[in-house]
Amino acid sequence: MGLSSGIGTIKEVVQACIRVGIFSQELFDKYHILTSRGIQERYLRAVAKRKGIEVKKEYSLVKVTQNVVNDGRNPVNDVNNPVNDAKKRKEKKRINNSAPAPAPPDPPEDDDEWEDPEESLRKWEAWKAKREKNDES
Repeated sequence: MGLSSGIGTIKEVVQACIRVGIFSQELFDKYHILTSRGIQERYLRAVAKRKGIEVKKEYSLVKVTQNVVNDGRNPVNDVNNPVNDAKKRKEKKRINNSAPAPAPPDPPEDDDEWEDPEESLRKWEAWKAKREKNDES
C-alpha cells in the first residue's frame, strides 16, 4: 500500500464522518477544520477552570456562556472542596493504619538449601549451552 492509497483512505473516512454528522460539514467546507458540537462541549468542560479561554466565534458550534453554576467553578464540584479533603484524609489514614508488609524470610542456615547466586548463574549457563547443543543436533 503506497502513501497515496493511505491518503485516499483517510479522505474517505473523513468524508464518511462528515456525511453521518460526526464532524461539521459547514466548518469543514468553510475553514477545513474537523470539529463537532460534542468535541467543543467536552473541550469547554475540560478547560472550564482556566482563565482567558478564547473561542473563535466563527468556529463555535456551541453557545459559550459564563454560567457560574455550571461552568465548573462551583465549589461543590471543586477538587479543593472540604468534603473531598476529608475523604482524602480518611483514605490516607486507612492506608497508614494498614498492617506493614511482612519481612522477607531469613536465609537458611544450611548451605545445602541456599545456593550462591554466581553458582546458580554458572549452572544456568551450562544448562543453556547444553540445550543449544542438543537443539543443533
